[in-house]
Amino acid sequence: IFGETDGLPGLVVDRYGAQLVIQCLAAGVAAQRDTLVDALVAATGCVDVYERSDAAVRAREGLESITGALRGLTPSAPIEVEEDGIRYGVDIVSGHKTGFYIDQRDNRRVVREEIERLRAQRIGEPIEMLNTFSYTGGFSLAALAGGAATALNVDSSAEALAMAELNAQR
Repeated sequence: IFGETDGLPGLVVDRYGAQLVIQCLAAGVAAQRDTLVDALVAATGCVDVYERSDAAVRAREGLESITGALRGLTPSAPIEVEEDGIRYGVDIVSGHKTGFYIDQRDNRRVVREEIERLRAQRIGEPIEMLNTFSYTGGFSLAALAGGAATALNVDSSAEALAMAELNAQR
């Protein structure tokens, strides 16, 4: 659930396998959090629900920052997920937002397809990618999967770059 994009302003929910991560970014959504979690658990069968309602925007709504397990267990390590055949580690506890930018999956697919298209046009010529604001390297891995020769990640977060390196080894 991507908030306004899905007609649910102030609510973000990402699913990583059997784990749900929820962000309640508006006062109206926060007031209905328990009801929403009940409905999400019933709809998905997921028993582990972690809250990452720690975005600065909550302060404008008069809400405090909240993080922690709402249901079930807190993962003790990054969760491994797969998207379009690429494996990623997702740190829902310490990562940005809910741990991964799921809403960018279509754009990662486009990057992969564009690299494949470029390789077909430029036979024998290596494709190199510079991925600024790379976070955990999602676009770089998509480019490499499309046939890029190299992809360089640049990010201000040492933790994100460390996860990008781990993701490259998956």
